[in-house]
Amino acid sequence: MGHGRGWGRSLGKALGAVLVLILAGSVVLGSAFRRSAQKAMAQPPVSPIPTSSRSSAHSKPNARAILGQLPLIFEPNQGQADSKVKFLARGAGYSLFLDPTGAVLALQTAPQSRSKSQSGGSEQFVRMKLVGASPSAATNGTDLLPGKSNYVIGNDRRQWHSGIPQFAGVHYASVYPGIDLVFYGNQGRLEYDFTVAPGAEPSEAELEFDGADKL
Repeated sequence: MGHGRGWGRSLGKALGAVLVLILAGSVVLGSAFRRSAQKAMAQPPVSPIPTSSRSSAHSKPNARAILGQLPLIFEPNQGQADSKVKFLARGAGYSLFLDPTGAVLALQTAPQSRSKSQSGGSEQFVRMKLVGASPSAATNGTDLLPGKSNYVIGNDRRQWHSGIPQFAGVHYASVYPGIDLVFYGNQGRLEYDFTVAPGAEPSEAELEFDGADKL
């Protein structure tokens, strides 16, 4: 019996020491947790910075540059221009009108100074005439594009034009004997080619410019 009571007292002391250590550890951990929480609460909240706000100063898109990368679109005239116009196109800073005998470029120019113009620029016209070309040359759109053009201007529905097809180029057939002419866009810029058939005379193709200060 004496041995049992001695063993019990020893076990009780050991359990008491373990309990004291657990309580002490709890006090220490609780104090550390409170200090961490107080430190976190004392610091100002950090707001995330959106990526766009960090780089907006360097990545702001340029509207003219974007327009210059778009493909040039040719539309058949279905009432949105003068009846003499067969096809038209609109590029960055200009409009193009194609008729049986050539092309007219309407150029939008910027004002030289604010004092000289308050309208944001003026419009100048350059005429490219096909001298001696056949006025009956057939014109057709080439490379049909998936888009459509719609003109909804004013309240008169009779003046509205919708579902106009779009093409990547315009082909003039036999504008001169054995010579075709093709207008197209290259990286947003207008270009044209004469296609000369074997045996045709290239010198037949003659261009005359009106309204241009220089070529």
